[in-house]
Amino acid sequence: TCVGSGDPRLKDFRFRQVLIDEATQATEPEAMIPIVKGAKQVVMVGDHCQLGPVVMCKKAAKAGLSRSLFERLILTGTRPVRLQVQYRMHPALSEFPSNTFYEGSLQNGVTAEERRRPNMPFKWPVPEKPMFFYRSSGQEEYAASGTSYLNRTEAANVEKIVSELLRCGCTPHQIGVITPYEGQ
Repeated sequence: TCVGSGDPRLKDFRFRQVLIDEATQATEPEAMIPIVKGAKQVVMVGDHCQLGPVVMCKKAAKAGLSRSLFERLILTGTRPVRLQVQYRMHPALSEFPSNTFYEGSLQNGVTAEERRRPNMPFKWPVPEKPMFFYRSSGQEEYAASGTSYLNRTEAANVEKIVSELLRCGCTPHQIGVITPYEGQ
């Protein structure tokens, strides 16, 4: 991480080239840590149209610490190079970010056929779309850590869906579960 580059064990290292992945999620001070260690070239990879830094302290955010260095550079006139073609997602999945964040300009480097789901008995709501929304009306509560939420009903529903996918022939490495809750 950017902060990790400031570890005392690295005090004798000079980083002439610095590449910061997900640079839009790092606050300016975080991004500066590896840069001040002798950088001659800096590459920042990220997307300022999506998730920015998460700053829990309202006072720090109000003081301007919720902005990334990436975003500040854009605001001061630096033009980012944006990739135009995505190769990861099924075209049905890339449609939303393309239209929402990029005025419909994101192109697909893969076809729907190349991202076709395997034949399996899982009852997919819309077979030609590799996504669905499952409404879950559970109650949010604080996790034991006190710094995150959890929703037990949501977690139980996700467990049921994953179990059904496994029963239908998916392997664990083919399933990804993403939750915004650390406590979940």
